[in-house]
Amino acid sequence: MGLFSKPEPGKTHPTPASARSGASPDSASSVSATTLIGPEALITGEIATGAVILIEGRVEGKIKSTGLVVIGEAGRVKAEIEAENASIRGKLEGDCTAKNRIEITQTGKVFGNLRAPLIAVAEGAVFRGSSNMTDKETKPSSPPTPATKDKHPAEPSSLSPPKPSGVPEKLGPN
Repeated sequence: MGLFSKPEPGKTHPTPASARSGASPDSASSVSATTLIGPEALITGEIATGAVILIEGRVEGKIKSTGLVVIGEAGRVKAEIEAENASIRGKLEGDCTAKNRIEITQTGKVFGNLRAPLIAVAEGAVFRGSSNMTDKETKPSSPPTPATKDKHPAEPSSLSPPKPSGVPEKLGPN
């Protein structure tokens, strides 16, 4: 439905909480809402919300949500994201940390690191970065402890025993 279009029969459309009958600005905060960043929008800076946020436009900066962050198929985000859950259907350049789950759908593209207890990457998705599947008790900002730091395996050549001294390289007739 466009701005001046008639509603389609049998289809409901969400209305802002303040436009509902009996809703006041004070009672609007108790209603679950969705924050929509439309396809023509460019937001630069920090976004903090407790609501579901759907990004179909462009965002650059930082996104913090105690709810769900959805980057729609048209969404282009260059930001660090901290959320309860995240769904990437568009493009994310930056790191994403979630308390529960991060999913990259078939149309999603992520160029950054992911950290959550559950990470799902659909077939056809693009993911270039590292993933860290933490348990829910792990704090997202805690650095790895020395016991969990990656250790590079020894080179195969260093696994062979050392040559005893005084033994010639070549055996046999000269």
